[in-house]
Amino acid sequence: MKKMLLIALITVSILGMMCSCQTNTEQGSIMPQSSTEVSQTSEVSEKADSETKIDEILSGNMTGFAAVIKDGEMICGKGFNNGDDKQQFNSDTVFRIGSDTKQFTAASIMLLQQQGKLSVNDTLEKYFPDCKNGKNITLHNLLTMHSGLTDYSNYFAKLNLTKDETENKAAILKFILAEDLIDPPNGVFTYNNSNYFLLATIIEQVSGMTYEEYLTENIFKPLDMKSTSVYKDYEKDGAVMAKSVCPRGADDFFNIPASTMGAGDIMSTADDLAKWLKIFEGGSILSDESIEAMSTSYSTEDDMYEYGYGWFIAKDGIYHGGNLSEYSSMVFTSPDEKYSIILLSNENSGTLANLSTAIRYELF
Repeated sequence: MKKMLLIALITVSILGMMCSCQTNTEQGSIMPQSSTEVSQTSEVSEKADSETKIDEILSGNMTGFAAVIKDGEMICGKGFNNGDDKQQFNSDTVFRIGSDTKQFTAASIMLLQQQGKLSVNDTLEKYFPDCKNGKNITLHNLLTMHSGLTDYSNYFAKLNLTKDETENKAAILKFILAEDLIDPPNGVFTYNNSNYFLLATIIEQVSGMTYEEYLTENIFKPLDMKSTSVYKDYEKDGAVMAKSVCPRGADDFFNIPASTMGAGDIMSTADDLAKWLKIFEGGSILSDESIEAMSTSYSTEDDMYEYGYGWFIAKDGIYHGGNLSEYSSMVFTSPDEKYSIILLSNENSGTLANLSTAIRYELF
């Protein structure tokens, strides 16, 4: 009798365990989550939290597209439209990026140096024998904004530019080389578009290609930046770009062929710029030495800003902005922390730098 009772109790116990297991299987919420499931849930929650914070910062404060990339993934990408039209912006919408062009020009110089075709220690006299003070100004001075040259973009009306790209290049070059210096070479930092126009011209001389061809073959194609190009064919390119909310004025020199060559003439997308910024983490088209050179500040204690080669330098990363009459941009990347912020706008906005900073401090 005792034996039968014991068997019965064991049977009930086993049935109870079977029922309990079946219940847990059917009611997945009762089962403990795996570490993978917990991690995925945490990532989703973190991404949603990031999107909420970015939305709070940017809504009503910009029009265009904003992207935040972390560890190679776009953790937030969203379009903002405060204009009267109802344009939809996404990560492959094309914008002009203005002076963010300069980092590509600087990278091209570094690539040519890697190939042994030039040196940043070369003087302007080597490339432009008629340049005033050409013996005293180096490519390094151009890259770091310490040349002392006159900025041609302050004298657009005086240049009598036309719709002919070749004529405009010649007119701008002649002006830059003939003008007196505003500061001694290697003196104080002065942000200057003439520096990068000359660098673009040197790229053409050394490579035997146009500036656009060199960037396309050596940067855009290798990095699969399919939507990035030099803003040149204005009627054609204007049709595929984000439509600006800013009216184009009669004296809008930024839309004249070659007027911003090397200094502000590239157009791109958030997707493509994310691919570009990835190279500063190493292991891509630029050598570690070139990346370090571009990311190093060459400013003195008398300078207002820390500047490298085509980049402003911050404690936690590198950044640059761009402003044209109809578009603006702001790009920040922290190679050490592996995150980047990209803001692209279809209006001339002076707030993108502050917005980028707000995102950095809120998220990182």
